Amino acid sequence: MYNEGEVSGYAEEVADYLPEGLGFLVNHIVNIDNYWSIPSDSKTVKLSTIENGTKNLSLDNFKDVKDLNNVEVVVGKAKLTSTKLKSSESDNKNIIKAFDKENGTKLDYKDIQVACIVIADEVKDNNFKNIAEIAKHSDENRNDNVKDRDSTPNTVNPDNYPGDDEKQDDNDYELLIPEKAKEEEKYFDLSLQKFITAVNNNEVKDRYPTITKYNDGKLRYNHSTKALSVCNNDLVTYTIRVYNEGDIAGYAKEVADDLPKGLEFVKDNETNKKFGWKLYDKNGNVTEDVAQATLVKTDYLSKAKSEERKENCLIKPFDKNADLSNTNPDYKEVKIVFKVVESVVSKDEKLKSTREIINTAEIYDDEDENGNPVDDIDSTPGNNKDGEDDQDKEKVYVKYFDLALKKDLVKIIITEDGVTKEIAVTTDALQKVEIHRKKIDKTIVKFVYNITVINEGEIAGYATEIKDYIPEGLEFIQEDNKGWNSGSGNVITTNALSNTLLEPGKSATVSVTLKWKNSENNLGLKTNVAEISKDKNDSNTPDIDSVPDNKVFGEDDIDKAEVMLSISTGSSPVYIALTGTVLTILTTGIILIKKYVLDY
Repeated sequence: MYNEGEVSGYAEEVADYLPEGLGFLVNHIVNIDNYWSIPSDSKTVKLSTIENGTKNLSLDNFKDVKDLNNVEVVVGKAKLTSTKLKSSESDNKNIIKAFDKENGTKLDYKDIQVACIVIADEVKDNNFKNIAEIAKHSDENRNDNVKDRDSTPNTVNPDNYPGDDEKQDDNDYELLIPEKAKEEEKYFDLSLQKFITAVNNNEVKDRYPTITKYNDGKLRYNHSTKALSVCNNDLVTYTIRVYNEGDIAGYAKEVADDLPKGLEFVKDNETNKKFGWKLYDKNGNVTEDVAQATLVKTDYLSKAKSEERKENCLIKPFDKNADLSNTNPDYKEVKIVFKVVESVVSKDEKLKSTREIINTAEIYDDEDENGNPVDDIDSTPGNNKDGEDDQDKEKVYVKYFDLALKKDLVKIIITEDGVTKEIAVTTDALQKVEIHRKKIDKTIVKFVYNITVINEGEIAGYATEIKDYIPEGLEFIQEDNKGWNSGSGNVITTNALSNTLLEPGKSATVSVTLKWKNSENNLGLKTNVAEISKDKNDSNTPDIDSVPDNKVFGEDDIDKAEVMLSISTGSSPVYIALTGTVLTILTTGIILIKKYVLDY
C-alpha cells in the first residue's frame, strides 16, 4: 500500500479475493504473521487431497501442525481480510506517511503477504486472477470517515473486475499461469508499427521503432511521435511493419492504410505498384479513381500472394524467453508512398490551423500458417479501433511558404541651383517637401525607396520578380536604377533578388529612385506601391497568405510609401515629417497638418 496523498493514514483492513485456482493455507506462518482471517462459511479441504500438495511444503512452514496431510486449505472463491496494518492507540508503526511533493522522491508504503497453493492446472474464467484491495482506511488521527481522492474502499466485485471502478488505484491483481497451462496454451498475436523511412530520395533513419520487453513479458515499441516536417509535393515513404508477438506463426493477409486529406496516393509510383496497393471506395469496392477512394489495401504479405511470388512471408512465433538484445520478434513489412498536397491543407480549416496530417495503418485481415482464419488475442483486424496493437499512426507537418514585402522611403535628394543635399528619412511618418514657387524649374527632387522582402514562412525561397507601380507625377530614370526595367504604363520590374535564397527569418533589400516631374500643377500626395510579382521555392509551395502580382492590398506581399509635395513661399525647399494621424480631413474640406520642420 502506497501513500500518494498529502495526508498520512492507515490501511485499517485489506481484502484479498481468493480465486478458484488457488487455495489459502490455514496455519501457514506467513498467513498467521499477516493476520489473515477467513469467512465463517469457508469451504476447506485437507492438503492431502490436493495433487502434490505437500511437495514444496514442510512442517516448518506452519504453526501448531503435526502432519502436513491434515493442513486445512480454503478452496473456492473467498474474501480474505487482514488487519495487520490497522492503527493502534499505543503506537503509530503502521502509519503510511504522506508524500512530500516539494522534496520527496519516493512514496511511503507498507506490505502484506499471503501464502496460497495452486490447486488447478487449467486456466479458465480468471481462476488465477488474485485481486486485493484496501477494504477500510483512516487518516493519521484514526478518523475512518476520511475520503480517498480517487478511490472508494471495499468496492471490488471479483466477478466483474475491474467493472466501473477501473480507474481506482486502491486495488490491484496478480495473474498466475501454471507451468502446465503455459506449455499447453498458445495464442496468435500480430502487432503493427508504421513509420516514415524516406522523404523523396532522402532516407529517414531516426523513426525506426525500438523494442523494450517489460517484466510482465509484454513488448513496447518506441519511435518518434513528433510530426516530421515536409513540404508540398514531397513524396513520403511509410514503412508498415507487422510483428508476431504470439507463439503461433501466421500471415498478415491484408494490410490497410487510410487516405487523409493532404496526402495523395500516387498510383503510378513504383513502390506502390510493387506492393500491390489497391484503392477502395466508401462502399468497399475497388476503384481506379483516387478522388473516390477512402482506403487502400494490399494482400502482398498473404500466404497466397507470397507463395505466388515464391517468397516466404510467414511471420514466425516469438520466443518469449529470448533476450531482446539478441532476438527481436519476427516481422514482415510493406511500404507505401504518398504525395503532400499543400492546396488541400490550405483549404481545409482543420488542417490549416494545425498543418498536421495523421495517417493510420491497420492489419485488415490475418491468417494462420495454413491460410485459415485465426483470432488475434488482443486485436480485431479491420475494426479501426484506437488502442489495439494491430494499428499505428504516423504524422507529418506541412511547412508553409510566406514572403512579405515592406516599402520605405529612406532618402530625399533635393538639388537647387546646382547644389545637392540628401536628407535621410528615419521615420515611417508621412514626408512632405515644400518647393519655392519661383524655383520650381530649377529644383530637382528625387525619392529613394527601399523594398525589403522578408521570409516569414518555414520554407526557403526566392522573390524572382518585384514590381513597382510609379504614381502619376513621378518618373523612372534608368540611369538612377541599375537592375530595374521599365514596362508598360507606369510599371517597372526588377529580378535583382531572383538568385538570392531567402531562408526562413531572413530578408533582402533592393532600392528604387523616382524623380519628381517639375510642375506647379504636379503637387499633392504621391503614393508609390511595390509588390512581389513572382516567387518560387523548390517544392512549388504557393504563398500561404498572398498571391503574387494581383495588386490586392491587405496581403503582406504588397506595401506602399507616401510623400507629399507642395508650394512654399520661403526661399528654400523645406522637408517636413507629418506624424500621428497623417491627414485629418474635416467636413469643410480643410486639411489640418501638424508639422515638424527640419533644418535643411
